[in-house]
Amino acid sequence: MKTTSKDDGFSKSTSFRSMAFIFLLVAVVILGGIGFLNYRLNPLTYSTAEQAQAASILEAGGNITVSDANIDWRELRREHIKQMKQAPDVVIFGGSRWQEATSAVSDKKRVYNAFVSSDHFEDMMAITELLYANKRLPKTLILSVRFSTFEYLDRRHAWWWKSFAPEYQSMAARLGVPSHSWLDTASFGKYGHLLSADALLAKHSDINNAA
Repeated sequence: MKTTSKDDGFSKSTSFRSMAFIFLLVAVVILGGIGFLNYRLNPLTYSTAEQAQAASILEAGGNITVSDANIDWRELRREHIKQMKQAPDVVIFGGSRWQEATSAVSDKKRVYNAFVSSDHFEDMMAITELLYANKRLPKTLILSVRFSTFEYLDRRHAWWWKSFAPEYQSMAARLGVPSHSWLDTASFGKYGHLLSADALLAKHSDINNAA
């Protein structure tokens, strides 16, 4: 009869734990490298310092060049409004369809185009809170409504609105209305994007669909 000693069982258990640890370590290194590269390649999404610097250039009347318009516009708006020296006469807030609007829309008035991408009604509350809290609320605030402004959370594909979660929650409390839970407003998608998890899942889905 063949028997297995306790030492053999312990050795196998130790070997399994060692392999699991090595696998986990390699995964952490790979994900950390991907996150670092994405952070460096897209600082206007992940770096508050870079967003603040870009905002200071805009506030001084300069321009910034971006290689990809899919940056975190909400974080940039937050930093810019904090640095504004005075309130604009008119603020236009809407989605990217407003991105080409200039001060020509309102002659002889200071116009701030605060467009973001994939806007929702939570963004309207947030931008109003941001302007109010920084004492930069204009006399005229234009809020644009689109077909998915009031879309249910479980039907949304865009998660960028969650970057405005603190201001949204503050305005909801100011108005005394119910707000989404912390779990619903946590920016899991943004940091999954940092690790390229969304690209990996999309690729996996394409492979499954092609099979």
